[in-house]
Amino acid sequence: MGIHGQATSQLAFGDNGNCVGYLLGEERQGMKIMFKMMNLARMGTALMGQANASAAYMHAITYTKNRVQGADVTQMLNPDAQGVTIVNHPDVKRMLLWMKSHLEGQRALIYFMYNQFDIIRGSASDDDKKEANALVEILTPICKAGCTDKGVEITSTAMQCYGGYGYCRDYPIVRYMSDAKILAIWEGTNGIQAMDLMMRKILMNKEQKNYVALRKRMDATVAKAKGIVDDKYLGLFNDALKELDELIEFFKGLMATGKFLNIFAHATPFLDAMYQVCIAWMHVWMLTIAQPKMQAIVGDAKGADRDKILTDNDEAAFYAGKVLSSQFYLGTELPKFGGRVKAITFNEAAAIKATPSVFTGALAE
Repeated sequence: MGIHGQATSQLAFGDNGNCVGYLLGEERQGMKIMFKMMNLARMGTALMGQANASAAYMHAITYTKNRVQGADVTQMLNPDAQGVTIVNHPDVKRMLLWMKSHLEGQRALIYFMYNQFDIIRGSASDDDKKEANALVEILTPICKAGCTDKGVEITSTAMQCYGGYGYCRDYPIVRYMSDAKILAIWEGTNGIQAMDLMMRKILMNKEQKNYVALRKRMDATVAKAKGIVDDKYLGLFNDALKELDELIEFFKGLMATGKFLNIFAHATPFLDAMYQVCIAWMHVWMLTIAQPKMQAIVGDAKGADRDKILTDNDEAAFYAGKVLSSQFYLGTELPKFGGRVKAITFNEAAAIKATPSVFTGALAE
């Protein structure tokens, strides 16, 4: 596939004579320094995954707003119906909202993660600094793996919006698709991120400082959302938090009984589940802010009156989009979290039982 949108280089030393190395820093501290650099690179890769997928999404918006194909579904039995741009079709709107909801959640989560560095550097409170550092530690693998894995899916969905054109090199999505995949591999493949999250950030941390800090912020968001965000959405999120706590206890039980193979086999599904809850958290937070702002502009307008306000007022359209994006994620994506939890706690051991001999090149006859 190649890396077509990234500037990379290769350095070679010693081809034309002696190659001399100089020690930087103290002896036996190199690994520690390297991982500090690596963690910062992982954060940057998360941002790149989000940005690359965002570019694909924006191209999909432009295309779907201009491509005329088919009649409105409400007029599909009318032989004289005029064609409409495909952005009006329900399945296309679903794809666009799916991309939008993930990307906006990712952006908020990445900004929140980076903001913790401002607290670490600028706060006068040691407790605040410790909590901020704990949040950075647990969010780094979630953002790196979650945003880049999902970035591949988002870019694929953007290509789907184009139909056959999206797969042609004359259109930009092919390049974004190629660049999306490398980000899930860079700076430690995403399986490594999952093991880091599972072991270092949670199970090997007796005081659970990272998870406690994260849950504290999530609970604070829920408290602020009460009375603003519809109870049906808050209920879904609260249920997910309860299931997440139970899932952590499940893994602690595996740790206590020495079932490390089971832990590692379920590490990536666990990170995927954590990503879902963290993105949902951002949407509860954003909905708490956006809902009143939209209400102040749009009020109780409905139907054609509401459509006119959103068409004529960019602020109204922006906040309406934010509200719908958050409601879409909480209502259609977050419920899938329960299925992930069930799949993990079922504790299927096939991946543990499989030996190299079962992976053959021959297909079953």
